[in-house]
Amino acid sequence: MTEYAVAKPNDRAGIIDFVNMVFSMDHRPHDFKKDLPKVYADGAPWYDRAIHFVARDGETILGNVALLPLDLYVNGKTLKTGFIGAVSTHPYHRGIGAMKTLMKMAEDYARTHGFDMLELGGQRQRYEYYGYKQMGLRRKFEVSKTNVRHVLGNVNADDISVYEVTENDSALLNEIHALHNALPIHVERPREAFLSIMHSWRGSLLAIKRDDTLIGYTVFQGLDDTYSELILRDYSDTSAALKALIGKQEHKEFTFTAFSFQKDSIKALGKIAEGWNISFEMMVNILNPENFYEVYPQKSDDNAELPCALDFPGADMF
Repeated sequence: MTEYAVAKPNDRAGIIDFVNMVFSMDHRPHDFKKDLPKVYADGAPWYDRAIHFVARDGETILGNVALLPLDLYVNGKTLKTGFIGAVSTHPYHRGIGAMKTLMKMAEDYARTHGFDMLELGGQRQRYEYYGYKQMGLRRKFEVSKTNVRHVLGNVNADDISVYEVTENDSALLNEIHALHNALPIHVERPREAFLSIMHSWRGSLLAIKRDDTLIGYTVFQGLDDTYSELILRDYSDTSAALKALIGKQEHKEFTFTAFSFQKDSIKALGKIAEGWNISFEMMVNILNPENFYEVYPQKSDDNAELPCALDFPGADMF
């Protein structure tokens, strides 16, 4: 008989083994302790913060849905947000309705606790069944070393250095954390969990300096050679930062992402990119429309169900 419940602390090891197995069978090999260390690594700062809803038959886990509560800050206003992840059903027990029940449990919990919205990443039609719609814009720019050589050949980046930040760099982390919190749109990232968050999906936090002064930061995700969150104090430094970042890597082609408030960055990337595209950022389930549209006042027109010209920076890493 299938039972459904909120996971208990002693379920931790079983949940990690379960989601590793399911995602490794469905996609590439996964190790959630390394892929999402903020929640699943030993001593993870956020394991107790995440709520796991599980389906089980006796001691055997058949399904899992995780909900991580976080705040999203938009121009001084706040949306209480839940990120849905580790959505998984045992491949031998699909079709029993476990996922439908677990997703409803997560939504019921969020509504009861006053969440404004839920977010997740995943296949569109799969999650439309649960009330999620594609929203947000992700701008991707494909940049190669050849592009940089031809377009940025005369840009001086000799005084720009790129430095991988570690837990020993406390003062530098404080400075980067403050820069992140000053963004007009950003997700909650407490200082004690900041570096662990930046390591999501095997990411590396890179400080960008001019001489000894921090001018910005980015995250390099080696799984797909993507630079996400290229954040600079002054976006007129974008060209020099791009030249320095790409010059430090052995690979020849990279992807950069940018958000609408980074206009100078978008302009600089557009000038040198081999190609670019705009896609949806996340799947979103709006639980409190009144609060949501107060923060994101764009209204849908008569031909669209929901607005889409929104930014959810950091959604891919929480």
